[in-house]
Amino acid sequence: MIKKLAFKKVLFLCLFSLLFACRPTDVIEVGYELEVFVTDAADMGVEGASVTLYATAEDFRTDANPVRKEVTNRRGYVIFKGLDLKIFQYYVSVERGGENNWEDKTQIIFARLEQQSHTLKVKIKSSIANTIAGRYEKRWRQVNKLINNTPDNSCFSRQVHAFRRDWFVKIFAGSGCPNAGLEVSGDVWAVTSDNRGIIRGTPGGASERRLTILELTDRRLVYSETLSSNFSIIETFEAVD
Repeated sequence: MIKKLAFKKVLFLCLFSLLFACRPTDVIEVGYELEVFVTDAADMGVEGASVTLYATAEDFRTDANPVRKEVTNRRGYVIFKGLDLKIFQYYVSVERGGENNWEDKTQIIFARLEQQSHTLKVKIKSSIANTIAGRYEKRWRQVNKLINNTPDNSCFSRQVHAFRRDWFVKIFAGSGCPNAGLEVSGDVWAVTSDNRGIIRGTPGGASERRLTILELTDRRLVYSETLSSNFSIIETFEAVD
């Protein structure tokens, strides 16, 4: 009888130990911790902003291979935990609606291995460059061109213009035209100092064109050029998916 009780006691202790050994434990995230604080132009925290980390500038540019993605809380903060200790830098993309930080290409470098907690402040904004060039390059198809209110239906008015963040514009022949889809020319561009238009061609050079923006959304771009009191051009573009 005593032996049976002793056996049951040992069995109970074994089962009890096994039960606790199998209990799920909290996952300890080992790695860098990055806190990102997102603000608007008024330096106020932005809720609901999408924050994405990339390991390389190329991944940031092409929106490829995101490492992690989170959304800011109501105070504008988001925390990434357990970031790979083998990756010492990240490129950070932040966007909400038409506002983002793409013009700045924010980069965080974990320079000190012993410092595993880092804080980064990122300001987002809307701008002409953000809308026209996107993250790195955005293509616009010319759908209409008026010269003194008369439609120009030539192939020169059906081209695709690729505006880039490096301030170059690549121009491709339009559908139904010779060399369709191929790059046929290019120029440079800039935003005017009054932030109301863009400059095509080298500023101050013979090719310079000063264009007033009449309409600009994520999907539509309309600008005008007045060369004299009796000669004007209005060009309309639609974003290419």
